[in-house]
Amino acid sequence: MAVILLMVIVGALFFFLGFQSTKGQAEGFKDDIHKIILSSNILAQSEMLTKEDQMFDDSKLVGFTGGYEKDGCEEIKKLVGEACITIDKVLISEERDDCDPVNFDQRGRDSCNSWTLCKETCFKLQSGKSKGLALPVNVYRSLDKKVELAVMTVKVPG
Repeated sequence: MAVILLMVIVGALFFFLGFQSTKGQAEGFKDDIHKIILSSNILAQSEMLTKEDQMFDDSKLVGFTGGYEKDGCEEIKKLVGEACITIDKVLISEERDDCDPVNFDQRGRDSCNSWTLCKETCFKLQSGKSKGLALPVNVYRSLDKKVELAVMTVKVPG
């Protein structure tokens, strides 16, 4: 009888500790998701990336890529901390073509359809653990003077 009682107590102890551990992980995940959503909202309302609230401007986004990427990433870090931000135009049959200052001016109308901000952070996150969220956004295409649908993915370490 004592052995059975001892086994029940030990089993209950393991169950309780497992429950507490899972609860702690869930709280951490919830906090990370809140941080990602807050970061997305800050970026979507930032004057340095948008034409107006909730509408990214492709000519401003391209200023954070290519040769300007390092300085642009520092500005992003000041706003939202370390994050990998990608914005991809919703495509039907086109291949992904990253925008940078060179191809934006030359071929911006036709093929430039993706922006990656903080590429160095993105490379770091590929080899480690990260959490991310993808949200639909609008991108104002300054060369065509039209608005297109895109998907913004924000990834943070974790």
